[in-house]
Formats: sequence, structure tokens, C-alpha cells
Amino acid sequence: MIYEKQWGGFDCENVDGSCFRPKFDSPEAREAAEYLLELLNVSPNEILSMSWYERARCFADGKSAMAYSATLLAPLFELNKESKAYNNIEYMPHPVGTNGYPIAPVGGYALAIPSNIDSQRINAAWDALVTLTSAQAIKLYIENGSLVSPRFSVSSDPEVQQISPLITIVDKMAREGVLQVWPRPPVPEIVSIIDIAGEELHDMLLGQKTVSTALRNAQNRSDALMRENGHY
Repeated sequence: MIYEKQWGGFDCENVDGSCFRPKFDSPEAREAAEYLLELLNVSPNEILSMSWYERARCFADGKSAMAYSATLLAPLFELNKESKAYNNIEYMPHPVGTNGYPIAPVGGYALAIPSNIDSQRINAAWDALVTLTSAQAIKLYIENGSLVSPRFSVSSDPEVQQISPLITIVDKMAREGVLQVWPRPPVPEIVSIIDIAGEELHDMLLGQKTVSTALRNAQNRSDALMRENGHY
């Protein structure tokens, strides 16, 4: 998709008209698809049927030298002294293309107050959110297995930094603008578009479709979905 360029990436809060259009027909999309094919040649044999957890487990067991993994699963190798990867790991954001720059999409969980909640419970719900996201609570999470802090103050705590080098690494990425939310634009169809990309590129990696066919199908299916919903 295309949106206005700004520091650290793009403005995904104000998307309109043709800016909604996914760009599976772009040279960058082809480079990404071809990169996945190259990566397949050095991946475990079962890679196309592995879940996120299974990929991290494979890396932790020393069966692969590199893995795409959410930090949520990092304790499998960061905190497990039995892991063959323990204390022998380097971290980096996603590889960049010929004209790109490193980014890492932000994931995680969202805490919110439902709009249909009884009005008399709103203050209590807000107090709960404040407590759950406080520096004290976040430090407690990290001390019990979490390895990412959304608060710079907690990441800077010497006791926290001693738990894992990953905490400082992610903190540095956040300060340098590497962590970004714009790769997941806030459009209603984003989940369906991700599904389309996954289906078409998975078929490509299985050898059932060419790069051109997979990307063309992804573009056409996404265009049809967006037009159906009146975006362009």
C-alpha cells in the first residue's frame, strides 16, 4: 500500500482512495518473493508446514542457524540454558531490499475498554489498565519471562538489562525508529489481504505457481476485495 512518507516510514493514519491499493505488482514485491524462494533453499525441510512456535523451537534446538521469530518466543532460547542457541545469538530486523531500510513491524497485545461497558465500571477498568502497564508491572513481567518492555525507563533499569541482551537491543531499535506500526495499516481488509498474500506465496514456495502468477493473483484478489468495499 502507498501512504505519505514521514520520519521512520509512512503515515498510515490518513489513507484514502488509491492509497489503499496493495502493491503486489511492484518491483519491490517481486524482490521479496524471489528472496523467499532463495531462503527456501537453506531452510529446514519442514519449513512450509511450521508454525511460528515450531520455527523458534527449531532454532532453539540448534536445527537451524537463523530464524524469523517474534520476541514473544525468545525465552525459548534466551532463558533456556539447555538450548543450543543459548548465549550465542545475534538479533537484527528484517533484511532490506535494494532501496530499503531496516524496519521491524510492531506486534503485541492491545488493552482497551469496551464501548458497551457499564459506565460505573469505566473508572475501575481504567485503573486496571494503568496498573497493568505501569513500570512496576512491566518489570515484574520481565522478571517472570517476558523479554520486551514498552517503557524506555524499564529497559534502562540495570536489573532488567542483566536478564537478557535482547531487552537493550529492542530498546535501541525503538529509539532509532526501526520498530514501526505502518507495515500493518489500519484498514478493515488487512487480515484478508495478509491471508491472500500467505495463500499465494505459499503456493509459490510449494512450486505450484510462478512468482509472476502468485503476485498477479494476490494483486487481483486484493483489488477485488478493496473495490468491493468501495475504497477505490
